[in-house]
Amino acid sequence: MSEACNIGYTPVIDADDEALSRARLVHVDQYYLRADTIAAANAKLIEAQGRVAIVEHWGEGLLASVDGLRFVVPKRTINAGPSPKYYHFKRGITWLNAVNDQVAGIGKMVVPGTPRDSLHILDTLLNLDAGVKPDMVATDNASYSDMVFGLFSMLVYNFSPRFKDLADQRFWRAEMPGVDTGGYGPLEPLACNKVNLNKAVTHWPDMLRVAGSLVTGQVRAYDLLRMFGREGRPTPLGTAFAEYGRIAKPLHLLRALGLVLNAAVLWTTRYLDAAVEELRALPADECEHDVLNEDVARLSPLKHANLNVLGRYSFRASTPAGGGLRPLRNPAAAERDDDDDDGED
Repeated sequence: MSEACNIGYTPVIDADDEALSRARLVHVDQYYLRADTIAAANAKLIEAQGRVAIVEHWGEGLLASVDGLRFVVPKRTINAGPSPKYYHFKRGITWLNAVNDQVAGIGKMVVPGTPRDSLHILDTLLNLDAGVKPDMVATDNASYSDMVFGLFSMLVYNFSPRFKDLADQRFWRAEMPGVDTGGYGPLEPLACNKVNLNKAVTHWPDMLRVAGSLVTGQVRAYDLLRMFGREGRPTPLGTAFAEYGRIAKPLHLLRALGLVLNAAVLWTTRYLDAAVEELRALPADECEHDVLNEDVARLSPLKHANLNVLGRYSFRASTPAGGGLRPLRNPAAAERDDDDDDGED
């Protein structure tokens, strides 16, 4: 408690308890608090957490979230590093922590400064204190790269970063000789980038050796990723991992997104159809423009201005009884209301 809360010995010293004397605490600190003993103690806590009955309702330990906490270190230490973005002119550390869906911290790592977390996340996962190996690994956007996707896939992890720039992400297609994919339907314009499978095939034996070296602990993922991308230019082996990662990346982007996207597209399509039919039903003197089929053909349900992705949400049913649609808004009337509100508090 003294070290974890960074409060020193004084608050926990009890002169009436021999086990809590200053001399005893110093002795325990110097001889018993080591990385390996702390990991062993943590393993017992993780295993005990998994045996509590209520935990089975939270998950099976197959989902892990890895994120970093940053701390300023006031003095020079071996683990502290500079980062003007987070520490200004001081030095600090990043503490990476892996927490599974049973709410147990299954692994951790201290990182000098704050480089890209992805360079260390694999090392954290490959050196867990206890618990089952997670299938899915959720991280923030700072952990993303195509090369990291490739390494995670090779080690049978489902890498799941949270993209902050989702609209700018590239979707990749993997075309195999002699195999007709049948096209990608509405996603054809989106998946316009092609994976170079030949690079992955050429370096496949070396990629397997890299995966084996990582699992057996002969090399750190951090060192590998740095070697694969020196001075911003990936090596041929690094490029092979990146190409392999571009197979897994679109699957992650579309796995859950596809269902939500289809629901939003269906909703928008139904209301677009209702709006067009209502405009066509208007008398000629009330309709400012003709509703032409060639104009309707250019409409797209992929517009997103009507979707609120921030703030609070309500999932109560808003559809009228019987499955009908809500009344359509009259743009002209709404514009008049806005004009009437000008100048009012």
